[in-house]
Order: sequence, then structure tokens, then C-alpha cells
Amino acid sequence: MKTTTPEEKKVAEAAEAKRLLDEQQLNEFKERHKITAKQLADWSNQHRGTFTLKVGDKFAILRKPTRKDLSMMKTLSAGDEVYAKELLLDAVWLVGDEEMRTDEDYFLNAITVLDNLVEAKSVELKKN
Repeated sequence: MKTTTPEEKKVAEAAEAKRLLDEQQLNEFKERHKITAKQLADWSNQHRGTFTLKVGDKFAILRKPTRKDLSMMKTLSAGDEVYAKELLLDAVWLVGDEEMRTDEDYFLNAITVLDNLVEAKSVELKKN
């Protein structure tokens, strides 16, 4: 049986405290925006999945992007990566704290994870 050092215990306690704070903040966000478990389940079923995005103390619920969303993003952005991410964020946004779209700091942090909305699958191509 492995013994836990005082440092490991402090790290574990800090991680648990952060998890509880995140959970509390998420629950407050859901209450503020009147989001029910049923609404989340409905959105998830309707959109092939949803994601909770957290930047600092702000949250948003995003849906999975469609091929049309990604095409529109590439077509309208004319190579401007930040504008492309803004278009994608707007397209997949279901509900959230508006500061994430209007405040530069929240926005610039939020767009760093948008590529993760498209789930990577194992792909193979073999010559016949």
C-alpha cells in the first residue's frame, strides 16, 4: 500500500477544492440561464452532442459543429483565423455568458479550444 506524502495530500485537496468550485460555478451558471438537465439532454440529442466551455468564471454550452458550419466558417473568413473561430463560436453557441463573445480576454481564450469540437477518429486509407 502506497503512503501519501503531505505534499501529495495538499495537491489532492487543492484539486478537490477546485473541482467543487467549478461544479458550484457551473450550477450557478445553469440556474442563471435556467438550463435544466432535460434541456441539456434535448440539446445533446438534437445536435449529436454538446460541450460545456469554461473560461475563467464564464461558461457556455456549445453544440457539435456541422459540415455546413465548418464550410461557412472557411468560406466567410477569407483566411482570417480569428474571424473564422468567431464565426464558428457563433454558429455552435447555444447559451452562455456573453462576455465570452464580447470580452477580448475571454474570447481569445475560448477560441483556442474550438478545434476540439470535432472529434478525431482513427482514419486509414489503403491502396487496393
